[in-house]
Amino acid sequence: MSDETTRDAVHGHRLNDLQKCLTDEEYYIDVNQPDEHLWTYLMYAARYAFDDIVEYLLDQGADIHAVKGDGNAAIHIVAREGHVGTLKLLLSRGADPTRRNKWGILPSLLARQQGHIECETILKEAASDYHERVAAAAEAKRKAEEDAKIAAAEKERERRERILREQQEMYETRK
Repeated sequence: MSDETTRDAVHGHRLNDLQKCLTDEEYYIDVNQPDEHLWTYLMYAARYAFDDIVEYLLDQGADIHAVKGDGNAAIHIVAREGHVGTLKLLLSRGADPTRRNKWGILPSLLARQQGHIECETILKEAASDYHERVAAAAEAKRKAEEDAKIAAAEKERERRERILREQQEMYETRK
């Protein structure tokens, strides 16, 4: 199998062939390897709204945030093409609706420029939710770390109390 065979499988919307390429033990294929135009397999699959392939590539570790030379990620490409279903899939898998390309353009603006109003609306709503989700995730992480520190401190306190009891018992038995 080769990168060309793999790319042909993506372009031809042949999921079975793609699965064979990516599981071939004789030939390693990096799922994130861009081509000469700096497009990844995920970008091509997203461009043509091959959602089954997009999902498979993401499951295989495709970088949802990879960008090509112009700074466009898969989410920009989908927004420009107007693929609502693929856009929702990418967003559900963690694509950043607030990512700007090299000219500072948001995916929502690309959608609007192409007349894809539904995509623009979805992206704008996702952008406001995205910041809230990121903030909530950061708060949850901070809380989990704090809880872990408290649990570790409690465990250490219990360990010290046990050692102190054992020392007192040894002292008592020596008397």
